[in-house]
Amino acid sequence: MSPPASTPPSHRVVIRLANEQDAASIAGLLAELGYPCSAKQYKQRADQFNRADCYTFVATTEDLITGFIGLQKTYVYTQDKPVGWITALVVSRRMRREGVGTALLIKAEQVLREDGIEDIYLLSARANLEAHMFYKSRGYTDSALRFTKSLKGDLA
Repeated sequence: MSPPASTPPSHRVVIRLANEQDAASIAGLLAELGYPCSAKQYKQRADQFNRADCYTFVATTEDLITGFIGLQKTYVYTQDKPVGWITALVVSRRMRREGVGTALLIKAEQVLREDGIEDIYLLSARANLEAHMFYKSRGYTDSALRFTKSLKGDLA
C-alpha cells in the first residue's frame, strides 16, 4: 500500500547532503530531540558515518537548517540483502507539520531505493507518539520492540 499523498509544504524545503558547517545546527536539532551535544561532539560522531554506505541530509527552509536525517545501509542476520537504517530524523519544533519530515523521508527512501535497498528500519522513542503517527502516515509499520541495557559500571 502506498503512503497517502502529503500536504504540500507551505515553505520551500531544499534537501542537500550535510557538510561540516552544519554541525552546530544539527547539534541543536539533536538537543531538541532530547540528545544534547556540542557541535564538536556532533562532528566526532559524524566522522563515524563518513563512509560510502552512510548519508546525512539536511533540510533547509529559507536558508535555515530545519531538519536532518541520517541513514546507512547495513546487514542483519534475518535478511539476505542489506537494509536501510534511519539512524536519526529530527525536524525543528517550529517547522513540524510543514512538510520537512516528509521531504527528508522521501529523499532517504529515494537514495536507499537507488542503492537496491528493499526494507528500511528505524527506531522511535516510545513516548514520541507524534513521530509514530507521522511514520505510520508514511507507510511505516510498528514491527518490533527494542530493549536496551547500559553497560556503564556493569561488572556482571
